[in-house]
Amino acid sequence: MGKLEEIKKSIFRIRGLYIKELKVLLKDIFAMFIIYALPVFLVLFLGGVFGGNGTGGDDGGGGLASMMGGGLEIPTIGLIDNDNSEGFPNIDLSKIFVNKCMQYEEAEEVEIIESNNQTKLEILLGQGIISAYIIIPEMFEYNLSIHFPTILVVVIDVLELSGFQASQAIIDVIIEDFKEENNFTGVFDYEITRANIPETGRQLFSGVSLFFPMVIFAIASLTGAQLIVSDIPKDRLALTPANKFEIILSKLISLQTLMTSLILILLILSYFLGLQIRGSVFDFFWILFLCALLGIIYGLFMSSIAREPLEALQLFIFVFLFQIIAVLFVQNELILSLLPLANTSLLIVSIALRGQSPLSEYIYYLIQFSECIIFFLAAYIFYKRKKVLL
Repeated sequence: MGKLEEIKKSIFRIRGLYIKELKVLLKDIFAMFIIYALPVFLVLFLGGVFGGNGTGGDDGGGGLASMMGGGLEIPTIGLIDNDNSEGFPNIDLSKIFVNKCMQYEEAEEVEIIESNNQTKLEILLGQGIISAYIIIPEMFEYNLSIHFPTILVVVIDVLELSGFQASQAIIDVIIEDFKEENNFTGVFDYEITRANIPETGRQLFSGVSLFFPMVIFAIASLTGAQLIVSDIPKDRLALTPANKFEIILSKLISLQTLMTSLILILLILSYFLGLQIRGSVFDFFWILFLCALLGIIYGLFMSSIAREPLEALQLFIFVFLFQIIAVLFVQNELILSLLPLANTSLLIVSIALRGQSPLSEYIYYLIQFSECIIFFLAAYIFYKRKKVLL
């Protein structure tokens, strides 16, 4: 009974500390502005309420989403040759174009998957296995022989964030090379169709996979980084019957409560602004919930090792900028999987936007849970070792 009674007392103390921490946060006007006003305004901006085009237009797959990857990844592109026409003696132009694509594959600048089944390539595109496909249309050679406008069909997946720019760049190079070698100008072009992007809320859709984790993680970690080192009076909580595990846990739960409310607001607001996803809203919420949890725990860890609020802020800036730079320029999947921003972005694309099963990306969930446990224990150890917080 003694052990059970002690657990009840601990829960009672955590509840009291949770209420206290929540009240402190709610009274902090600046913190409330950062947590709620700023992200809501940005969602409204992306949704076209304060400018931009949230319901249509051609954003080129751009925005925050297309910034990822840095154009360094070798894209995988499907290729269909539907042309059987004849227009030039002793040559097969469509075959020459296919060979040109193969030359760039041999140079390890692109990976080509040849097929005669467009449906198959569309499935691969939807699954993210290929980042684009090219269709050589019927009458390709004949139309070129009579100088009739000829259009190659190019379909690019805007959700393949790391491959979008690389795919478009290599397709440009292949087509221009083919045109120059065969002296085709003016009558030969290509038309790009951007796949997996909805008709409404395009600007919000293009930015959601990087914007949401960036904002949620930044707010959670920035606020969390001040929860321990900026506690006033700094030695008051250490003198209460509560132990430091209960104190740090109450801080985590209180801030997570506010972040959960922010996530719900963003999801509801995005829905009314026309954001369309293929996955379930529950899965989307769970991904963002874990992102917020990781951000808070990262922040608590930084706050536990910092001696001054300014030092905690500097640590936050370093961690956040490091992740942004890594997301934009690093291509190592192992490194990216360890970074909350990249990890969450991948889960949003795969599960929320593509509609894949959460089980298909279980390894990334496992990494997030592991980081939560490791950094929370580290934060508690450093916090516990502090004699006083003055």
